Amino acid sequence: MVGLVVDVLLRRTNAKRNADFQERHQKVVARSRRALLALAARTMEQETGQAPISPNQLVPTVLRAVPTDPATGAAFDRLPPNGE
Repeated sequence: MVGLVVDVLLRRTNAKRNADFQERHQKVVARSRRALLALAARTMEQETGQAPISPNQLVPTVLRAVPTDPATGAAFDRLPPNGE
């Protein structure tokens, strides 16, 4: 019986840790992809003299595809604000 209780508690603890890890990972991936968009926008501005208005303008000259938001699975539809 004690073994069963310990097993259940460990599963709950591991599930919570896994959920926390997944959430943190998703935030890091999203931040990295926004940084990529910001760098690509800056690159385009330096090369063409005009800042892009949307991420779609970066394809295919600077990026092969618009990065996806890991939270939604959809492509980012806005460029990050300056300084992000």
